[in-house]
Amino acid sequence: MATKTKIFYIHCGGNTIGGVETYLSHMVENHKNNEAYLGIVKSGNFLHYLREQQTKNIIHLHGGRLRELNKVGIAIRNACRFVRRNKIKLIIAKGYNSWIYGSIVAYLTKTKSIFYIANDINPQYWKSPITCIGSYLRPNHYLANSQFTAVSIKEILNKKASIVYPAANISKFTNIDHNQARNFLCKEFAIAPHKFIYTIVGRLQEWKGQHIAISAFKEMHNKKNSVLLVVGDYTHESDRPFFERLQQLATNENVIFTGFRKDVPQIVSGSDVIIHASTTPEPFGITIIEGMFARKPVIASAAGGPLEIIEHNKSGLLVLPKNPNKLAKSMDKLHNNQKQCILLGKKAYEEAQKKFSIEASIHRMEEVIDSIL
Repeated sequence: MATKTKIFYIHCGGNTIGGVETYLSHMVENHKNNEAYLGIVKSGNFLHYLREQQTKNIIHLHGGRLRELNKVGIAIRNACRFVRRNKIKLIIAKGYNSWIYGSIVAYLTKTKSIFYIANDINPQYWKSPITCIGSYLRPNHYLANSQFTAVSIKEILNKKASIVYPAANISKFTNIDHNQARNFLCKEFAIAPHKFIYTIVGRLQEWKGQHIAISAFKEMHNKKNSVLLVVGDYTHESDRPFFERLQQLATNENVIFTGFRKDVPQIVSGSDVIIHASTTPEPFGITIIEGMFARKPVIASAAGGPLEIIEHNKSGLLVLPKNPNKLAKSMDKLHNNQKQCILLGKKAYEEAQKKFSIEASIHRMEEVIDSIL
């Protein structure tokens, strides 16, 4: 049997557990032709999550924030030792903070590297010193999580990027009974069984558009027979004022804040419609494909990555960003048409299975890796 090539993903860690983080945990476990490891720089909720999930090949690098130079040095030293001892052939870093570590480790160990960019390269981000430094540290190859991101890499960095779409783990949705999941939601959040359940999932940040979803819900004709679940929490203290605004906006409405949940697949499966309401172009949108894997109709902002995921009126609905009125009309439309909900959910599942499964993402990633090594 041929020896598998060893590759090393690097992530800063910390307290954020979003689409990028869950995707990484799936990737490191499901490579076919490579033996993958995931180095986590600093402890926090993400490292705890990986350990709870019993994710294999996780390496804690015992580092800290980039401003803590002594801890940066410790993480880089530990990563270099691991790369050399295990004869790692390729380092892959996702996000600018992770890339700072990845690029230095790659240089010191003379290892090839990939910078996987999961956000569009927007000039407004260049106010951040980390972004500026990361942009000047060039890898052997760039990856983008969507065509939208790849275009921005070409326009700003003048570099071509291969596209590897992120994925969601379909197995987390396969064995969920939707009726049981719905009954669980009704009991957990005291929802009347006849009510229509809309759900928006994501970290509580203004650009994620939870305020747009709540405003749209308040404009709905059918809001009295519906509830809106806002799933997620803020991970940075700077986002607390936004959370407080959301609470004020939702006063006296059938809006339920669930906080951070580890059972998102069950919540999504028990819902009727999944809402994506980002106010700026989403580089991709893993919560969208999670809704698709749960066979739910998704209403998403028509900008950035969602345009590559959803075909309007076929595998979901697209609405103009930052437009609560248009979103409310689409929400009412699905409330009144159960047949369309079923058809959209069925087609969404078929499309997601073909394009956004872990298997499809791994296959494409390994094609790129083979072309570099």
